[in-house]
Amino acid sequence: MTKDELREYRSLKTELGQLNDEKTRLRSIAENCVRSMGQIKTSSGHDPLPGIMDKLSEVDEKLLPRLKKSADMLVRIETSIDGLPAQERVLIRAYYIEGKRWEQVADEVGYSVRQIHYIHGNALRKIGRGARDNAGAE
Repeated sequence: MTKDELREYRSLKTELGQLNDEKTRLRSIAENCVRSMGQIKTSSGHDPLPGIMDKLSEVDEKLLPRLKKSADMLVRIETSIDGLPAQERVLIRAYYIEGKRWEQVADEVGYSVRQIHYIHGNALRKIGRGARDNAGAE
């Protein structure tokens, strides 16, 4: 597991959140359309509901493969950090999996941001060594 892979997971989680937010927004619009059936028409006189449902379907098509990729990556991350000391696992999970800022992580564990970065660097080196060791064993 590399730092780039961890960053990719963090970005993927952000993207999943955005897609879920868009899905929630579109569902709300669709529900409003259904509640006021026949009253809401676009300027051209057409019912907007089919277009909204198409957009919802598009969001789902984007969401599903990303959810699978996210789940696969999470398993790889957890496997790669399993051998780390608890303190390092907590930091990696908090930042990359939970998406917290370094300042939040530092506050939660009672260290300075500088100490957090030092511990993070050690954890990344150990994860990188573990990945190289596993690759060499195959």
